Amino acid sequence: MERSTRSVHNTEPKPLVWTATADSILKKVARGRVALESINQN
Repeated sequence: MERSTRSVHNTEPKPLVWTATADSILKKVARGRVALESINQN
């Protein structure tokens, strides 16, 4: 019988802890949009 990946690799699960602030995430999103727009214009 195969064991699921979760049972093999997640024997001691830990909660996700956000380290980035909302402002830093939004700034990165804005930078990414500017970069994509410049690529799409060419």
